[in-house]
Amino acid sequence: MKAMPEENILGKRFGILVSLSYITSHIEYALVLAILATIPLAAGYLYINLPGTGGVGASITLLAGAVVGSGLFFAVPRAAAFFKRTINVNLTLWAIVLAGVVFQVFVAVLTSPSPTHDAAAYLHLAQELASGLDYVDAQGFRAFFPPGLPLFLTPFIWLFKTPLLAVVIANLLLYILGAMSIWYLARHLISAKAAVIATVLFTAWPSRLLLAGVAAKELLTLTAILAFILFALKSLDGNERRYRRHAALSGVSVGMAGLAQPGLMLLAVVFPLMFRHVLLQMPIKKALTCIALVVLAAFAVMSTWSARNFLLFDGQFYGISTNGGSVFYRANNEKATGLWVGDGAVPISRLPEVQQDKVGFVLGKKWIFEHPAQAAMLSIRKLFYFLGEDDQGVYSSVFNGDGETRAALSGRQKQIFESLNALSLLYWLALTTMCMRGVLAYGKRSGGEFSAITPLLYPLLYGAAIFSIFESGSRQHMFAVGPLFLIAIIWLFQKRPRTGTLPNP
Repeated sequence: MKAMPEENILGKRFGILVSLSYITSHIEYALVLAILATIPLAAGYLYINLPGTGGVGASITLLAGAVVGSGLFFAVPRAAAFFKRTINVNLTLWAIVLAGVVFQVFVAVLTSPSPTHDAAAYLHLAQELASGLDYVDAQGFRAFFPPGLPLFLTPFIWLFKTPLLAVVIANLLLYILGAMSIWYLARHLISAKAAVIATVLFTAWPSRLLLAGVAAKELLTLTAILAFILFALKSLDGNERRYRRHAALSGVSVGMAGLAQPGLMLLAVVFPLMFRHVLLQMPIKKALTCIALVVLAAFAVMSTWSARNFLLFDGQFYGISTNGGSVFYRANNEKATGLWVGDGAVPISRLPEVQQDKVGFVLGKKWIFEHPAQAAMLSIRKLFYFLGEDDQGVYSSVFNGDGETRAALSGRQKQIFESLNALSLLYWLALTTMCMRGVLAYGKRSGGEFSAITPLLYPLLYGAAIFSIFESGSRQHMFAVGPLFLIAIIWLFQKRPRTGTLPNP
């Protein structure tokens, strides 16, 4: 790209933006380290059961988490170095993907999970759409569930008829697209060998792999967020001919994530903050064009459904779904635990969907304002679940629709569940330990170098901020895990990622 006059570069023209960016980097650095350090503490707290010991038991479990985290902090580098040496650099993307497809089909056939709860609802809605019927769930609600996953599944249901086969094929496509995104991101940021290792780690991620036969919106949001970051970086890399197309594709990707999980739609708005280290070096016109295209494309994807809801509910605005108030209240009331609960202290689940949404937001806000200390403690508990578990895959596949709680599992099922759960947790702890080392390594360098990896950290930061207030449950972090593989690989190769640095303030 030709050098531009200094006055046309954002960072040169608006020096205050550069200064603010460095200040923001320090805040992000502290927050990310706090979040990553919390993960082993939360895992110990959630998985070590000392009934009846009160505060002493809680202290012991937190201490156990600290010991586990410290051990991993020093053990992971050796294991990672061995892994780096043994992975064959000559592996191609398609060789890894082919192996991943075989494993995914094997897992899907082996588990053959029966759809329950949200998975059953999404499948029902996709089947209705594939049959040419209206988008109406089993309760008669017309916009309660976000439409992203049902819309994605509809052509597969129409083509393959059998629900399990349709879900498996759809999930294979999401895996292939996610693996391609990881591969090209790692090549762009680091090297070809880094791409091999990142794609292998993504393919072998237990919680993702075990969802092979499940209609799970997390698989869609995971791939969509990876594509969002990939196309965003490609739009900012200096290619004048294609940057508009890539910016638009980035917006479409985050728009798809928002259709599946409405809380993610605001990542489009956060785009300038996520990628400020590159935007500040760009000509003003190009930077503003990229920002505008990402935001407009994202909201264009969502606007058709929003318009449909606007007409359907007589001029009342419901952007993506009508379950926001219900989810918010179930996550914020005196009966809330930090995990999913069927109803709050005031049962609103039998109300019409529009009333559920309105009443839920009113009751949830009222409870928070009347119980600020309790609400703060509940948010911490939600954050512990958000960070401390990675069991969505094993929960959905091993349960196989047979039980509501772990206590309902048979002896053999329970052994399989606990074994796979331990493997998933160990994978999660090892991955986040590598990420912590990466963040620490870049934090010791210049602010510009740390800013270069912030786009990969923002999904985790954003998820921790949003879902610790508005949601409940441990599966919500899955959309943010893809970029963490890249942070881990960046640390493993001890290289500065090629995403640009901030100009000197």
